[in-house]
Amino acid sequence: MRGEWRGFLGLFVVIVAGALLSGCTLLNLREESKLLEQVSEITGTVQGEAPDGKPVVVVLLGIDPAQPDRPDALMARTILRHPGHFKFFAGPGTYRVSAFVDLNESASYQANEPVGWHEQPKLLTIAGGERVSGLTVTLRPPEQVQRLYPEVNDPSTIAAKDLSQQFKVGVVTSLDDPAFTPANGTLAFWEPIRFLGLQTAGLYFLEPFDPGKTPVLFIHGAGGQPGEWKSIIEVLDRHSFQPWVAFYPSGLRLDVNRQWLSNALARLQLQHDFAKIHVVAHSMGGLVAGGLINRLQASGHGDMLATFTTLSTPWGGHELAATGVANSPAVVPAWYDMVPGSLYQEELFATPWPAHLSYQLFFSHRGGYNVMSGGNTDGVVSLASQLLPAAQDRAITLRGFDEDHTSILRSASAGCALARVLAGPQACDQHLPAGALANHPSQHGTTLMGRPQQ
Repeated sequence: MRGEWRGFLGLFVVIVAGALLSGCTLLNLREESKLLEQVSEITGTVQGEAPDGKPVVVVLLGIDPAQPDRPDALMARTILRHPGHFKFFAGPGTYRVSAFVDLNESASYQANEPVGWHEQPKLLTIAGGERVSGLTVTLRPPEQVQRLYPEVNDPSTIAAKDLSQQFKVGVVTSLDDPAFTPANGTLAFWEPIRFLGLQTAGLYFLEPFDPGKTPVLFIHGAGGQPGEWKSIIEVLDRHSFQPWVAFYPSGLRLDVNRQWLSNALARLQLQHDFAKIHVVAHSMGGLVAGGLINRLQASGHGDMLATFTTLSTPWGGHELAATGVANSPAVVPAWYDMVPGSLYQEELFATPWPAHLSYQLFFSHRGGYNVMSGGNTDGVVSLASQLLPAAQDRAITLRGFDEDHTSILRSASAGCALARVLAGPQACDQHLPAGALANHPSQHGTTLMGRPQQ
């Protein structure tokens, strides 16, 4: 994964010499960092009943203060399996938080659906960079809403622009999509706001949705892009599985990326009613995916998860990230979460994963000793970070590969090992010459330990 290598190499050079990044890129990173510092976290709880187990849709509405009764835009939405906790991220502005029970599962409010707001309702004016917490949204019966708040069903009120669609969800494309380039992957890491302006971020399908096939979501790492999964996807049994790929602004805070991925999967399950999904992630993408699992569990969607496999994930962070945060003239936001022992990492392992989830930890070890990491690496990430004890404790199997940090994505052995996780021990044989797995040492991973599923 060349993009990720440039990302971490760029971190080293910014710290030591400042020679890799152009002055323009460094200036843009500084300007983007100032804008991102203005992003606020909004959290709260929906209370009330959702009849018949129907989902609850929570929306963040942008409000024009000159017309406070008429939302200007739907900024974001999140879907809960039942009333509970929600989270949004937003820049400076005026907002209203609302929720409704989605009786017809359309993800759009209808007049006959229970609905509620924060404090009947209350506008939130956010200056930026705040943490707004403790909001409570109480669901009300539709007849009460029609009596007390008739303006809710005014067509001009419910026809607000839907800006929550900025991330593409379920668009069908191929791994040869012109947007899936190393240059865009690098841009997504160093200049995530500029990357978002390209409107290429999203969760993509590589074929039209097929209810007879189980989805497999692939999540790249820092500076990566979906095309890097090509070799591994080529050995996927396409008769049984349908690959989905994420392309996200990897320079943003990991909590932001796991949040939009969680929202996207909840929307897709509501739309397509798939029962299970497998999640596969490389490098920092594993940290995003781990947080995604926690978020799906909290929103009541944890039962959709079947297996989780990570390749070369720095579960313990990256040793250079702390130095970058302390000394770099401009900080990529994701570095904060990559500092060893960061709050994101602590919260990741403080939450149990679903008991039925089968986790496979694949690691790469061709890199030798690195003095800055204080131990052996795969050329980018230390083995100590990949094999963090907390991650090992959650793994059904640990499997090592004689590959470096990026070559594992092109490894026939890793691809076949994943295929067998998904489809069983006979998977992948048709994709290799007869006897290749038995006779070619480079095709073998090393299974260190099998663990009982918890």
